[in-house]
Amino acid sequence: MTDEEENLMWVFLSRRLRMWALFAIGAPILGALLGTVGDALERRNGPGAASRALKYGRDWLRRRSRGPLARRGGATTGAAPSAR
Repeated sequence: MTDEEENLMWVFLSRRLRMWALFAIGAPILGALLGTVGDALERRNGPGAASRALKYGRDWLRRRSRGPLARRGGATTGAAPSAR
């Protein structure tokens, strides 16, 4: 393998690593930021289209950042509800 081929291999690896970092680290941070701004806007002006859109963006990113095997139906993980 030549030096040029090895460098090309590292370029692809670093591109994948950058994309992984963007989705693994950037998406949750962006979601938290959207939620914080949406909550502050709602406290200041009451519920509105802008605060709902920001909160929707937060929830969408939160669902997507949990990974491909996570349950998507909104079911919580933890103890099962007690039967009466």
